This record gives sequence, C-alpha cells and structure tokens, in this order.
Amino acid sequence: MADQFLFVYGTLRSDCGGAFSEVMQGQFFLVGKATTGGRLYNLGQYPGLVLSDANGEQVTGELYLLTGSASAMALLDRYEKSAMSPASGAEYCRDKRMVMLEDGSVVQSWVYVYNWPVAEEDRIASGDYAQFLSAGEKAD
Repeated sequence: MADQFLFVYGTLRSDCGGAFSEVMQGQFFLVGKATTGGRLYNLGQYPGLVLSDANGEQVTGELYLLTGSASAMALLDRYEKSAMSPASGAEYCRDKRMVMLEDGSVVQSWVYVYNWPVAEEDRIASGDYAQFLSAGEKAD
C-alpha cells in the first residue's frame, strides 16, 4: 500500500480538541504542521476549506500518515459526511492536494474540501482554525 497522507485543518487537529482525536491517534501518525492552498470558513461547530491556488491563500493544519487499517479513512469519511465527487452534493469531498510541511517538503495528501456554498463574512482570514479558536472567536 502506498503512503496515505491526510491533511486536517479543523476539529481533527490535535490542538483543536475534537471528538475524533482518539481515532486519529490510534490510526494515524502525526507527521507535523503543514499548509495547503485554500480559504478557511467558520461553519459554526467546525470549519470548511474551499480550494484556492491564489497567492497568499493558505490553510494551516497538520499532516498525518495512515498507520492503521484502511477502514480508518472510511470512518473519517462518515464523520466528515464526505464523498469522492463534488457532484454527489455531500457536505465535503475528499480530494488529493499538494501539502507543504514546515521544512518545505511537499507531499500529495487527502484533504476534506467543503462542497457547499459559503459566506465571505464567515471567512477565517488567518487560515488557521486553532488560532481562530484561541483568539476567543469560538464557533457557535
């Protein structure tokens, strides 16, 4: 099996206190902090990443390597209410994106991309959900 990486930017991050942190710790190895192109939006209880390749539009998160069963990805797909195709109408779609680690290395990784409309006023300008939460701008 080829390396399967997963980039997480919201409640799955180790520093955001999400309900699935135990699943992440048991099935994935934290490689380190990373970024990918996109815009981040506050959706209430969690964020959503919308793809963007525009200069300066980066989302901060963590890169994980799948070390457990491949069924862990299916479990996360159900948690994220995701599908593999945007045409499905699912809230999120799991897509392959290039992700950059702090040391400058780049890997291809799975990313959950938000698939529903967003309001610009809900944009998290920093692109960092943990920073957003720590600034006291808690989700609804």
